[in-house]
Amino acid sequence: MREKDKETRKAKNNIALTDAQVAEMDNFNDERLSDREVMAKDIFVLTCLCGQRISDVFRLILNFNEYEKETINGLVFYRQIAKKTATECIIPISERAMEIINK
Repeated sequence: MREKDKETRKAKNNIALTDAQVAEMDNFNDERLSDREVMAKDIFVLTCLCGQRISDVFRLILNFNEYEKETINGLVFYRQIAKKTATECIIPISERAMEIINK
């Protein structure tokens, strides 16, 4: 298969939620969910907000106070080494992401 065909095929398979869809999921009425479902929803929303893989989000939650924090123009970022790729990631932490982490 030609390289250009691979790129086109790969691009067609990319599916992403919009910010509005993530917000709709985040704002879903938790009263109708079990505690376990609320936790799963919150973790999924956190992966969307941070742009990280689930394994890296779990590491972030469990070891949050061990990461280097940086504030740039009022926005908070944390540095983490991605588990799968061993590359440094700079993770944006919004107020909502912080609320989920602190639950």
